[in-house]
Amino acid sequence: MYVNRTISSLRVAATVGLLLWVARSFGGTAQPTTQPSTNNPHRSADACLHCHAGEGDRVHPIRSHDVDTMCLTCHDGEHARRERHPIGRSFASDQVTLPAGWPALDGKLGCATCHTLRHACSRPGTRPPATPAFVRDYDGVDLAGFCARCHVDDQTHHRFNPHAVQYVNDRVNESACGFCHLPGITEHERLSRSGRAHLRTGEPTLCLSCHRHHVDYFSPGHVGARVSPKIKAALTTSDEARNLPLAAGETVTCSTCHNPHQRGVFVESSVLARGGTTPERQTGALAMRGFGKTICGACHEP
Repeated sequence: MYVNRTISSLRVAATVGLLLWVARSFGGTAQPTTQPSTNNPHRSADACLHCHAGEGDRVHPIRSHDVDTMCLTCHDGEHARRERHPIGRSFASDQVTLPAGWPALDGKLGCATCHTLRHACSRPGTRPPATPAFVRDYDGVDLAGFCARCHVDDQTHHRFNPHAVQYVNDRVNESACGFCHLPGITEHERLSRSGRAHLRTGEPTLCLSCHRHHVDYFSPGHVGARVSPKIKAALTTSDEARNLPLAAGETVTCSTCHNPHQRGVFVESSVLARGGTTPERQTGALAMRGFGKTICGACHEP
């Protein structure tokens, strides 16, 4: 029962993730850590062969079973923005319904289910400002209404906190891990800080998908800031401060100050367990890796 309830909540969270992704695509603030580097072939009259096989002005259609694979060759988070909403999920559920006229190969969600790809191919010119990602039947205004096209509104839908259900009945709840991490984390990576967290997207983008109201009262802000040699020295000389991890390039990231993991996920002797919290306490230790208000002094002199 617990697992079923968790999976149900994850589906709801996916809805929220889609809504937030659409918000970012249409003017939101969260940005990926890796900037897209691929030339955009959509709405480009001479870029058909970027996706289609063919020669000259003649192109061959893409097989329905190959559409998702083709999209993911660019939309992998490295070459072009990765979409937050999962694909491959079945519509055989009482929590979702397939809108009339929306394609779902083998009854499963695919890229073309929500994106009208023909608009990207047949209308060279400026991308429409309301739906630059070619989102199907979206008016550019009612995000919740768009999500409700598929997701059924009922009493089981509620806000889901993946931080609070990571460790249940003395074991790690793998379904909660999958909310932020891709499969493939080894046992060794769970015992020591390897720098390979297998996150689904860049850390600030991932965290801000839910924590939209995070406020940094200092300018220019902590996230992405490169620490000075003096601060770096402070982080390496203090036993407690040594547990504040920096991102690539000696920069501050969300998990530098916040431990997103629940107590019990990692063994107590691991640095990864520093500041872990319990389901009953989602503030305090969770907020600042166990330091509380004194965390500023770990980097900055009083």
